[in-house]
Amino acid sequence: MNRLITRTLVSRSHSFRTPVLGQTRTLVSRSHSFRTPVLGQRKTNTPSRSFSAAGRLHELLSREIDEEVGSGHLEMPPVLKDLYDDVVSKGWKYEDVGEVGGALVNERKGTPSGMGGVRVEFFGSDMNEFDNSDDGDYIDEEGEEEEDIAIDYTVIVGNNTMVFDCTTLPTTGIQINSLIHRPPGKELDEANTYTGPNFDTLPSDVVDGFVDYLVDDCGVDDDVEAFVGMMGDWREQAAYVSWMKGINDVLKN
Repeated sequence: MNRLITRTLVSRSHSFRTPVLGQTRTLVSRSHSFRTPVLGQRKTNTPSRSFSAAGRLHELLSREIDEEVGSGHLEMPPVLKDLYDDVVSKGWKYEDVGEVGGALVNERKGTPSGMGGVRVEFFGSDMNEFDNSDDGDYIDEEGEEEEDIAIDYTVIVGNNTMVFDCTTLPTTGIQINSLIHRPPGKELDEANTYTGPNFDTLPSDVVDGFVDYLVDDCGVDDDVEAFVGMMGDWREQAAYVSWMKGINDVLKN
């Protein structure tokens, strides 16, 4: 009897532990099945949040587009129209380059023979802030304060035989950053081409001679410089609005 009872108790004890282990496994399984929906909910919520952010961004860009269009910035300013007429009257032809760039071409300028003419290229506004803190604010002829900007552009003379990298500063006019010379018929490899000396190290009369050449012989005068800066800024403004519209087309789909 005692042995039977003992065996029975052991058997009951075993049968008791088994359900406990089973319950433990069930709990683990439930815990796992509980976590899975949570992960699933996170994945489900992600597109929802992205859609909400996309909708918000679409609204913000739509607001910017409306403001730009409503401000009239996409219409050519009258002063730019006048500058265009001025440069055309001096023999320049204008052409768009890409989405934001442009070029003025004058086939009668540059070299004594007129070979190749002159091409003034710019990309977008290419306007940089100019620190004139040492010289004070620049005041134009009408007594109004000029913006502190520097206009960058390239002057190409005689079928790429001379390539000037220039900047126009409000206080000093044309500044030549570099000058590349390429013999006619030779391909220009800018990475391995001597870009000329630092113009700051040249005698002042030599620098003035180059600047006079650009102004007098190449025709890069005040009107051309002003047109390059303003046309670049206006074209970049239009490209900015077009860019926002393109992004909005993606966001609403």
